[in-house]
Amino acid sequence: MLCRVATNMGESYSTTNTKLNTAIDNCCSYSMSNRKSDFVGALVSCNVSGANIIRECGTVKWTIEYKDGRPHDLLIPGRYYNPESPYQLLSL
Repeated sequence: MLCRVATNMGESYSTTNTKLNTAIDNCCSYSMSNRKSDFVGALVSCNVSGANIIRECGTVKWTIEYKDGRPHDLLIPGRYYNPESPYQLLSL
């Protein structure tokens, strides 16, 4: 997982473990993904306006790995599908 953690406006810290490109942000309101394959179950209709118009949302499943190699699934309901985003966004 490539994680970008915002430290100050315009700065980021990165680390690479697997193939995902995920930004972790404690200042954003919602998590989102740019890949439909991240969602489990049906996507439902929603309308969010902004720089990109978001029309679908659902439950995201991301698998992270502990330091000892054990996988752990994160199931995050109510997340946005945004195909225009350059990365997945995890809101903390």
